[in-house]
Amino acid sequence: MLSNQEGEILEKLKKGLDIRLVQNFNSCFGIADDSIVVLFQPHPADRDRVLSVVKIRDAGLAKNLKDEFELLWSAGEKLDLQEELEEPQRLRKKNPKN
Repeated sequence: MLSNQEGEILEKLKKGLDIRLVQNFNSCFGIADDSIVVLFQPHPADRDRVLSVVKIRDAGLAKNLKDEFELLWSAGEKLDLQEELEEPQRLRKKNPKN
C-alpha cells in the first residue's frame, strides 16, 4: 500500500490514526467544517490523479456529506496500519528464500 520510501509519512500515520476501508466507493470529498466541503474530481484516464478540486460553501451539503461519511465510516473495515506493515516482515521471516 505504501512504499518504504515514505517512512516519515508512515511514522505519522502509525501514531493513532484510525483508518477504515470501504469497497466500491467512487467518490472523494472532504468536510472542512459545518458549511464548507471540498469535492475532488478524479482524472478520467488515471483514477489515481486529481483533475480538479471544488470548494463549496453550503451548510446543507456539508451536513449531507457528513451523514454519508458517518455511514461509510461505520460500515468500513478497520485497518490496523501497524499490523499491515508488520505482516510482510513476518512472512519474510517464515520464508527466507523469497
